[in-house]
Amino acid sequence: MELKTLGSLAGLWFFSGAALACSPIFYEYRYAAKYGQLVYERWSEDKTVSIAQRLAGVNLAKFHRVLPLDKDPKSWVDGVRYFNDANYFTDNKQVLYNGQVLANSPDLPAIDAKTFRQPFNNFSFAVDKSSIYYQGKRTDDNTGAKRVDLSTLKPVDEHILMDANNLYHAGKFIGVADGYKVLKTQQYVIGSYCSQGLNIIARNRDTLFVNGIAIPGDADSFKIKRWMPDIVLDYSDSRGSHTYGYGKTEQEIVAKLADQKEYVYQGFYPARDKVYYTKSVEPKTFHWQLVDIPGVDPESFSIVNSRVATDGRQLYVLKGKLDGHSPLSLSTITLDSSITQVSEPYVVGLSNVYFINRDGVQIFDLQGKFVPLNDYFSHDDRYIYMFNDPYHHRPVQRFKTKNAQAVRLKEPERIDSDLITQEGIYLFGGEFQPIITASEFQTINNRFIVVYFWSDFIFGGFESILI
Repeated sequence: MELKTLGSLAGLWFFSGAALACSPIFYEYRYAAKYGQLVYERWSEDKTVSIAQRLAGVNLAKFHRVLPLDKDPKSWVDGVRYFNDANYFTDNKQVLYNGQVLANSPDLPAIDAKTFRQPFNNFSFAVDKSSIYYQGKRTDDNTGAKRVDLSTLKPVDEHILMDANNLYHAGKFIGVADGYKVLKTQQYVIGSYCSQGLNIIARNRDTLFVNGIAIPGDADSFKIKRWMPDIVLDYSDSRGSHTYGYGKTEQEIVAKLADQKEYVYQGFYPARDKVYYTKSVEPKTFHWQLVDIPGVDPESFSIVNSRVATDGRQLYVLKGKLDGHSPLSLSTITLDSSITQVSEPYVVGLSNVYFINRDGVQIFDLQGKFVPLNDYFSHDDRYIYMFNDPYHHRPVQRFKTKNAQAVRLKEPERIDSDLITQEGIYLFGGEFQPIITASEFQTINNRFIVVYFWSDFIFGGFESILI
């Protein structure tokens, strides 16, 4: 039995599970030669192999990857791709992509394998002498004013390629390069940090682009009124007010979110006119039941983490297991003051401090001024706060201190510094080491003294700390 692996296409990751983490199921696709014929194999996580496609008529002796122009060929591993990146293969007569032999319709120029080029490694934009290709399909002409200059082609943002003359998006010519400029960006996150990047509004000398898509408007007088990426862009120019709805209605947005369970995690979902949260999964269809939150303006709504969101007036907290399928309920916490920016690990109000983490929100009444010391310790006039435990993800803990003025970090320059107080040492890992006797801790005329305390019984001895 002849078996020779010619290359592998790793990479289809499908995400499922809770909002806090990705749970990928990994499949690997490989080109292989079996009994003198090229096959496209699917390898599952348990190493089970099945043939996804039999590819007759391919010259095995000349079969190889289309070599990108952006790396030294000697450094390539033939056929390997990861995480949905794409590469083309050829036998110098045919071109293959994802286990399929490419072919244009009879009314279009035929694919020319001899001039076929893939400019960038693991990116599905490609050209031959007559055509432009994207994700294995012909998308535009590569002639005349649209012709790609491979010597100057480069990515200028996450959605657009530019050469000396032109701009291209998803394999299509979209305009001239003259005057290209990024106007506004917003970060996106898919699947709880499995994928992240930027939504981009850009322009050239006369056209506006949203993630590479041209929209109507005067680029010189363009002003953003409201931008919720993938949902709505309200803007104005010298001709008046306009709305770009990404080609979707409110109902279509909600239906798409509910239907695509593998891409919808438990959490919050702002739409054009309302904000929704995932309440439960319908047992027959496995679609999410999305429930709108009354009276919330999507434009002022921001998601803090998978469980907590805010509109600046209230905190919205999801209760229940974030395991990808358990039902959730929504509770609200009214902030004691209007807060424009809410983030982890805490928000300070007029009389309360709100600690936010993956488990929800903890509220403490403030006793005087709140003093943050680092990403782990803080204090007010009466209490020490320990939060963001890097080892055990414990809830925030609060301890009384007799002398808030004496609280200080042992090593302020270190992010993992311990905290020294009149009562003892709060360790970065969450433990507490008391002072041996109260008399050993004293401050005289603001002078530093050395306090000895028992620090490590295993090694024996004392450690001196300059306080």
